[in-house]
Amino acid sequence: MAEESLLRRQLRNAVHSGGTVLREAAGGVREGLQLLQVGPPSGDRPSQLERELEDARRQGRWLSDEERLELAAEREAALRSRAAERRQRRGLLTLLVVSILLPPFWPLALGLTAYLVFPRTTRRLTVLALVLVGLGVALLIAALIALLVLH
Repeated sequence: MAEESLLRRQLRNAVHSGGTVLREAAGGVREGLQLLQVGPPSGDRPSQLERELEDARRQGRWLSDEERLELAAEREAALRSRAAERRQRRGLLTLLVVSILLPPFWPLALGLTAYLVFPRTTRRLTVLALVLVGLGVALLIAALIALLVLH
């Protein structure tokens, strides 16, 4: 009988421990259900999932975390580049106004106006003009050297 009471006691302890575990698990399930009913605390997660889904639709596939970070870095770099261009343009506009107000700087104002209206074309023309001036200077130096050597 002593063995029977020991067995009973062990079974009672096992049932009691199992009950405690079940009660804690039920509490966890209850808390989880409450969180699901209330929703996420920040409200940011669904919009993030919607953005990811929209990105996946645009890309035709889901992006890995690394790809998503790389795209975000590219977007950030593009935004920084555009902001720098806006700052440069604002500075050039200020210089243009000052150049218009001072008659000796009117040629600079003309060049700035051309650059602000047609940036790519003006850059190309400037590079072409610099190359031609460089070639002209090189030819002039060569001609002077030839004159000095021949005399």
